[in-house]
Amino acid sequence: MYERILRELRNHSNGLLNNLNIELSSILNTDFEEYLDKSAKRMVQEGKTSDSDLIKAKEAYTTFINKMYPYRETRSGQKDLVRLVALNESKSSICPLWPIC
Repeated sequence: MYERILRELRNHSNGLLNNLNIELSSILNTDFEEYLDKSAKRMVQEGKTSDSDLIKAKEAYTTFINKMYPYRETRSGQKDLVRLVALNESKSSICPLWPIC
């Protein structure tokens, strides 16, 4: 169950990042993966693994990523880059938002 939820959250997040034409810095990507992992574990631990719970979690990640978007660095001819500061800024503006925080 954990693996399926993690995969769904990762696929959803990666799709959104691609649609926004942004990529995460290597440091931010590592931290973001930890958030995905902790969210999936939290969902399983709390027994919130239904389709509606997964939709709610995906909506939370959509909000999280959209809050990072204004902090992107535009790069000509490449995807815009989002650095670690964006994660901290966006997280402080959304918490508490289940299952992220």
